[in-house]
Amino acid sequence: MTTTALTGDIWHGAIERLRGNIARTQARSIKFDPVPLDQMWEFYRKAGWKFTETETQVLNDPSRFIVLEVARRWGKTEIAIKKTIATLGCRPGALVAYIPRHRKVLERNWPRFTRELEHCESLGLLRVVSRRDVEKDIALDNFSNLTAGSFDHATTWVGSGYDLVIGDEAALFDEKAWNETIEPAISDRHGSIMLISTPFGDSWLTDLAADEMRGLRRQARQEGITDDAGLDAYVESRREWRYYNFPSWTNTFVFPGGEHDPEIKRLRRTLSPEDFAQQIMGIPKPSRDRIYTEFREEVHCGVIELDQKRTVSLGVDPSMMGSNPYAVVAAQDLGDQVRFIDEYHQTGVLADDVIASLRKRQWWSKVKLIVIDDAHPSEVVRWRGLLRKGEIIDIVTAKKAEVSSGIALVRKWLRDPTIYHKVSEGIRERLLQSAQMQLEDGERITPEEYHYIEQQTSRQVGTNELRSCSRIFVDHSCENIIRGFRKYRSKSRRDESRNSLEKPLDADDHEMDALRYLIWYTKRRFDPLLASGWWTAA
Repeated sequence: MTTTALTGDIWHGAIERLRGNIARTQARSIKFDPVPLDQMWEFYRKAGWKFTETETQVLNDPSRFIVLEVARRWGKTEIAIKKTIATLGCRPGALVAYIPRHRKVLERNWPRFTRELEHCESLGLLRVVSRRDVEKDIALDNFSNLTAGSFDHATTWVGSGYDLVIGDEAALFDEKAWNETIEPAISDRHGSIMLISTPFGDSWLTDLAADEMRGLRRQARQEGITDDAGLDAYVESRREWRYYNFPSWTNTFVFPGGEHDPEIKRLRRTLSPEDFAQQIMGIPKPSRDRIYTEFREEVHCGVIELDQKRTVSLGVDPSMMGSNPYAVVAAQDLGDQVRFIDEYHQTGVLADDVIASLRKRQWWSKVKLIVIDDAHPSEVVRWRGLLRKGEIIDIVTAKKAEVSSGIALVRKWLRDPTIYHKVSEGIRERLLQSAQMQLEDGERITPEEYHYIEQQTSRQVGTNELRSCSRIFVDHSCENIIRGFRKYRSKSRRDESRNSLEKPLDADDHEMDALRYLIWYTKRRFDPLLASGWWTAA
């Protein structure tokens, strides 16, 4: 009898695997089209699922790519699961992948998938023909298929094609591995992506929508659109990435009192201000290793037209053998402002190639100053030798100084401290008074709370006020300069309690170096300390 039962189990398992394989094979031959929203909502209704106002806002978004970077207990995993199941049930042949960062997250959430699938199957909304819990694979009778696996083994997803990919705790994904393995997996079927995550510092997720918007703005200018209103309309009509950020208390199922719910008030008292901001308010904690914290794209970037009456200066970070990128930044100096109008970034080139390319730019005839890294004096000789008759350009090296001194000068030009403290004084005072009102008798504001208040002050100062403090501006087309400002970091500390060496990472820093050489050479005389020469190397 045991043998018979065992044989029956083996036979049943073999039939289930065969059904699953047939479903998966059939699915890959079916072209996927996005499920209409009304059809998805009909499935949600029949399943008896209810959603909060902010969850409904996300589920109503037809965008192909969605980033959901929200606070804890908002319900991001829950709506990802329900969107996945509705897609499987509504669209025959849909191929869906659920990819959490770690295996333990997969093991924790897989029962939630199976539980909701069983619920929908009991209502007759779908039928499972194959379920393999070890392999994390489920096939439906309409040839739809759900596959799950952790991002720990990203290379296993190479070659696959999916209609919907859910990335869980995606802020912790390696961006390079994602771009090389997962994102191409949706291309052949024109699939969609939902990336869900709790905020983690300056993650790559916040850059996705910004990078797309920057590219669309550049495309619009190439089509002759230059005014801000026209650029905004162009971007809005073509963008595919949408970024959402919500606090925990918008989940009124968990926190019925919203922001004033007793549990939210308790967490506000017990968590540190920075942890409360990130975990409950959904505000990413700024990375301690980011160098140019003053830089904000909405403040420092815009459409910058070439001023025909002014000269152009270049900052150059050369590549001697072509193995590293050769970076050039082009700027116009207005005295109290420096406006970066263009850039050059290319690998595998030498000075000859660079100058030949720059001569084709509309501003080349206005170049009167070129500042080159003083570690490469031979490049100065090469550039001078390549100038044509009539090209009167002063080619110099940035005088040797500590990198930290140059960084400090750039930071001052990104945000003038004197002006900033004047425009932010009222906001800072109001936040301090609010914090003091919440203190018990005898308590004082801690240094951590003061740091948090400064962060919130910076967030609440208006864009126009911040622009009045800024003396560096960058054209939207200078993608590498903008990326450099966002990504430029000092070496990470293994022990957060110890002081940093305050040395920048020597990686993807070429535009930042070129920009620093130019600012250092042209602007240090405006700083009394730097002009005195105390920084000069022995």
